[in-house]
Amino acid sequence: MKYTYILLLLTIFTIDSIAINWQHDIKDVFIQTIDNKGNKKHSVDIKTVDYFIGVITPYARQYPPKFKNKQDQEEVTERLYQLSKIFEVLVHNEPNNVDILNRAAFVNNMAHNVNIKGSTVKSKKYYEKSLSINPKSPEINYQFLVPPTERWDEKSAPVIIKNLQFQS
Repeated sequence: MKYTYILLLLTIFTIDSIAINWQHDIKDVFIQTIDNKGNKKHSVDIKTVDYFIGVITPYARQYPPKFKNKQDQEEVTERLYQLSKIFEVLVHNEPNNVDILNRAAFVNNMAHNVNIKGSTVKSKKYYEKSLSINPKSPEINYQFLVPPTERWDEKSAPVIIKNLQFQS
């Protein structure tokens, strides 16, 4: 019985101390190709970006975020900061791309949850821009609706009411 208890404690401690197994480095987001004229072109691999978003989401989607340990918190926060910076450039280069705007808003919403300064303003700006392009999108309206309800206050009510009326 004594050994079972010790083994159980060791198992719990080991599981909690396992860090996130990142399958990609943030540098993998960037791709370099050569066009038919021999010019180098730089772009972003959106599948790798989606990989990072997928790994980060279970930790930082809700407020307060939930981490297994301090190392996970630091790594997720760093990746969110990096993704936020990447999306600043992407949105600047393609300001009317709804897919990029939605991802940028979502990443910045999660960045807010881990206390990255300025991310709330960016998230709102990206969602509003996306809604101005596609105001009847249920997905965009839902995504824009969720962040205020997670941080419920009296300022959230007009946003929620507005987003509930999109179907009218």
